[in-house]
Amino acid sequence: MDDIMQQVRLMYDESGEYFSKSREKKYGGKSSNWNTTQKYLDRLEPGESVLDVGCGSGRLLSGLPVDVEYVGIDFSKTLIRIARENYPGREFVIASMTDGQVWEKLGKHDAVFMVASLHHLPTRELQLMVLRASKGVLKPGGFLFLSVWNLWNKKMMEKMGNVKLVAGEVYEILFQGKSGRHVMAMDERYLRELVVEAGLEITEISESENNWVMIAKN
Repeated sequence: MDDIMQQVRLMYDESGEYFSKSREKKYGGKSSNWNTTQKYLDRLEPGESVLDVGCGSGRLLSGLPVDVEYVGIDFSKTLIRIARENYPGREFVIASMTDGQVWEKLGKHDAVFMVASLHHLPTRELQLMVLRASKGVLKPGGFLFLSVWNLWNKKMMEKMGNVKLVAGEVYEILFQGKSGRHVMAMDERYLRELVVEAGLEITEISESENNWVMIAKN
């Protein structure tokens, strides 16, 4: 399983420049975030704090309200370098989200955003560890924004060659012809059970932009 995670990291390191540019599409105003993501960013107030888990090149910041504090964490050196170039003065940490010692240093936050990153973890145990760690850094009244790819979506199925999917299994989806992008198939039931087992209370769940989107709280 470590090998799978290393392959994912290497793919993003090698393809980071192109990947970052492919995520610059504007969905409204200056924001490059999906409308669903932006809706929850807009709920944040000045002085509040956000932790961006699997931050990539810092896309979330394109729609972050003014005076909201921010910390981003990602294991790709290439993407973190681009994030620091795009958003100087913001805090970015190069580390794996599965490193428990790193979580101890990330502080407390009003919101944790985990946008299209949890599905790259190849085991349920690692996913639970990260969700429990997210719960641990949420302030009272804070929320978790979680999105994972819905591989059963027609568009995603076409990319995968219409394979027969099984929830909890890991599949490879090429990115610009490059191998190494491994993703676990998560259906709504899998995701619900995972989040509840992590000790979080689900407040909303929907399907948007080929993703399952879930909002949860302590």
